Amino acid sequence: MTADPLSLPAEPAALPHRPPAPGAGPSGAFRRFLLWYDRYLQRRTLAELDERLRDDIGLTREDIRRECRKLF
Repeated sequence: MTADPLSLPAEPAALPHRPPAPGAGPSGAFRRFLLWYDRYLQRRTLAELDERLRDDIGLTREDIRRECRKLF
């Protein structure tokens, strides 16, 4: 009896475990930096909204100033 060349094996072969390469994923400090930078960009965009857009989202100029004064 010949085996069908297109059939899959009954069980997949086990792959050897390899630890992630150094620098492969962002570290906790780098993720925190990315979060802070994202907040900075969002606050900068918020500060540039005109009055009509501020009214649309229900924020006052003081609300935006308060948010933009936050450090992180």
